[in-house]
Amino acid sequence: MKVSLASFVKVSALVLATSPLYSYADEDVTVTDAKIVSAVKAALNSHAALRANGLRVQSVNEVVYIYGQVDTRAEAADAVEIVRNVPQVEEVVDMTSTGFNG
Repeated sequence: MKVSLASFVKVSALVLATSPLYSYADEDVTVTDAKIVSAVKAALNSHAALRANGLRVQSVNEVVYIYGQVDTRAEAADAVEIVRNVPQVEEVVDMTSTGFNG
């Protein structure tokens, strides 16, 4: 059986158009997480004590992880509360450690 190039191109285009080769949902999650990280950093930086600690933040599927050292557990609790109030944050995971003061 001989297949013309035009037929091959049409079938290939149809297969590619209907195949899940690329997930737009993954891109949306990545963009959302990047926006969340920016918003969280801005919120944390608006508090002098937390800004001085230089906390690190990561967001994965709208779950925010807070890393770094804080002076007291109260500061960690403040950071968690601030992050919880950022739009689109579904969950906060506190991975901070306390310094010698607390």
